[in-house]
Amino acid sequence: NAVHSKYGYMTPDVREAAVKRAAMEQCAKRYVLADASKFDKIAQVGFGDFEGATCITTGAMALPAYRRCGNLLFVKEE
Repeated sequence: NAVHSKYGYMTPDVREAAVKRAAMEQCAKRYVLADASKFDKIAQVGFGDFEGATCITTGAMALPAYRRCGNLLFVKEE
């Protein structure tokens, strides 16, 4: 629900965050799928550090704070 370079990956739901956190802890490689509308947002419960996963996204490159992030994988919208 929210992606922030400082605060990480977040959701407003405590149970959802617990499930996502547990899943991320079990993975050797972590991926998060988030469209550009989720970036620079904040939610109540964090479940992962921003640098702790590769984030697959569409238009976040338009946000200056994310242009140089090495953990973003940009895909073209069709």
